[in-house]
Amino acid sequence: MVAPVVQAPPEERAHYRNKNEFTIGWAAAEEGEQAAAAVQGGGSPAVAAEGECDWRSSADPVAVPTGESPAEAPSTDGATEAGVGDIPSPPAPLNYTGASPPPGLTPAVGFSLGLYRHGNHLVGSASGACVTASHAALAVAAALSATLRASPHPPYDRAGHRGFWRGLTVRQGYATGDVLALVQVQTAGLLDVCCGTGTIGLALARSVAHVVGQELCAAALADAAANAAANGVANVTWLGGPAQATTRTAVATVRAAAAAAAAAAAAGDDATPGVVAVVDPPRCGVHAAVLRALRAAPDVRRLVYVACAVDNLGATGLPLLRPPSKAYPGEPFVPVLAVPVDLFPHTPHVEAVVLFER
Repeated sequence: MVAPVVQAPPEERAHYRNKNEFTIGWAAAEEGEQAAAAVQGGGSPAVAAEGECDWRSSADPVAVPTGESPAEAPSTDGATEAGVGDIPSPPAPLNYTGASPPPGLTPAVGFSLGLYRHGNHLVGSASGACVTASHAALAVAAALSATLRASPHPPYDRAGHRGFWRGLTVRQGYATGDVLALVQVQTAGLLDVCCGTGTIGLALARSVAHVVGQELCAAALADAAANAAANGVANVTWLGGPAQATTRTAVATVRAAAAAAAAAAAAGDDATPGVVAVVDPPRCGVHAAVLRALRAAPDVRRLVYVACAVDNLGATGLPLLRPPSKAYPGEPFVPVLAVPVDLFPHTPHVEAVVLFER
């Protein structure tokens, strides 16, 4: 018999783990109300009953029958699992269509209670009973849960590829105590500028509502359409011609497709706001009119620029950074991350992938 799990003293939990990853899904409404009350009161989430953060109570021992090694212990589902004995079954999957779950559930930040491929979107709300989460991580999770309940955007449905809120990662420095919180959300669509044969857009098509690929070369665009058909990707539109002439149409197409998908899910036109543009031009760079058009499109909040020639990146990307004016309408972008990529070893050529946000 394996001894029961013993919780660490409350004062030691803040240093138990400096990184916690939470899932955003649906939880019992009373759990969310308790977390909201704790946040509004200015305190940390209250310590909940044992097992609230998991479907198996941490007070229950993991039993191994006498005379059997952990590897030989039987599993309740018929599979062989090391060290698993008398474990209760998890709750039934939460299957639903559209944006509205069954009554009694509310959006929450916690830990998944099942597999997405089985249609399960239930989470156990993060609480003080989760011994591997620091107080800071639990406080951030509770605060975000309160934000979710006031948000018009639903949690992301990984089976239907719709919704907005996806996940939360919280990291806390041991030495300084500083806390970094990263919230993952779902974009509405992808704009693949200079798409070529569609490699980037098709690889990401299942993660967004719609993809629009722009390409000047008609032969490459025909190959992109053939690649989409061969891979069963239907949520994509191809636009031929110069990118500076088709960018506004492309952004409008992405936005309209995302709104239609949201309406079909009964989630409202803004269920998955935001468009990401990926610009992968040839070595000479992209026409300045293309970047001005992307900048003038308020739906484009993030832009990933793939620079084949780093020397040209400064001059080419300047239209994204200039202060607003008649020639450069729209909010300027800010470079937040640059990653060099050595695609040609033993040569002086280095590419760079730069993320712009606004």
